[in-house]
Amino acid sequence: MMERPPPPGRLLTSEEQEALASRTGPRRTVYYTKLVGKEAGNSEYARTQQYLGEWKQNKWEGKGTLEKADGERYVGEWQAGKRHGTGVLWKRLPDGSLRKLYSGQWKQGLQSGRGTLNYEGSKDVYMGEWHQGQRAGVGICTYGDGGVYEGEWMGDKRHGFGVFDYKSGDHFEGLWVEDKKEGKGVHFYYENAKKAHTKRYDGEWVDDVPKCGAYTEMPPDPLAPATQEPDPIPSVELVD
Repeated sequence: MMERPPPPGRLLTSEEQEALASRTGPRRTVYYTKLVGKEAGNSEYARTQQYLGEWKQNKWEGKGTLEKADGERYVGEWQAGKRHGTGVLWKRLPDGSLRKLYSGQWKQGLQSGRGTLNYEGSKDVYMGEWHQGQRAGVGICTYGDGGVYEGEWMGDKRHGFGVFDYKSGDHFEGLWVEDKKEGKGVHFYYENAKKAHTKRYDGEWVDDVPKCGAYTEMPPDPLAPATQEPDPIPSVELVD
């Protein structure tokens, strides 16, 4: 007598099939591709990005690494498919090397909290507080031309009280409004010949320009011997 074949396996319910297809927990690298050409019946696909890390309900969540086709790479924490937590964003340069753009805290895909940004196309570097992708709070920005600002920020601009050290040696302490000096401030002028600040301006500023104040001579600096010597009397010449 011929044996009967075993009954077919139980069909999975739609809920069970969805659970098997759902990406949750740690996963190996997942590659994303798109159709870029279709000629003579040949389909061509190109990789757009790849992700290696943790998932929750089909979205990146936890720790993971995302690398895009242009070489941009993010290594850090995710929540609901967005950069969220602590992470580092890298940019691939034409020579193939990676340059760190931002390192710090994120919230819903934007810089929020504390972090350091190395600006593209310049040597400017900002270290400080962020809010929704903009500099906000207290931070230090070192500019490529040699200047340094330390103070308050709002809306990605110098706003509030801040101190600026110029490449020339000049030094300013005072109030800022939308990247410009506005209100009370003190500007110290540096003299290269004496290696010290020799004059100062105390007063009011409007739209980055001094409007009402007083210029005074600085007292001698014991750490700069040249300031102990008085300035030479200017020569007098007959004009007419």
